[in-house]
Amino acid sequence: MSQFSLTKDEERSKPFVNGARILINGEIREWTGTCSNVTSPILNENGDRIVIGTIAMMAASDAVEASNAAKAAWNTGRGKWPQMSMKERIESIQNLVENLKAIRSEITKVLMWEICKNVADAGAEFDRTVLFIEATINAIREIDA
Repeated sequence: MSQFSLTKDEERSKPFVNGARILINGEIREWTGTCSNVTSPILNENGDRIVIGTIAMMAASDAVEASNAAKAAWNTGRGKWPQMSMKERIESIQNLVENLKAIRSEITKVLMWEICKNVADAGAEFDRTVLFIEATINAIREIDA
């Protein structure tokens, strides 16, 4: 993959995704452990990859905690999600999609910087994902009817 170089002014428009947060047991927690930088293939004026975010470097014990929380939430099929009606599950996913649509421009900007997509391709990727989710919901409705 080729790399591109930007001026300081162009670099200022970059996104920054704060990955120093983790989701365990239905709650977002600030991560106080080690983080790793997420970089773009785009280079700054010094020839260094541009940092566009961070990601929490979770340990095996954190993964076990997350897995145990997921198992407890499932509760052998008696948890909140598995006990929801299909209509409630669909409404939950539709709510998520609406929240994602509200930040479409932010998501597409991250795609542009992370994998060097142009604005049209990044937007099309987002839109295809939304259409896929909506088509899946429609298929489930037909099956569940």
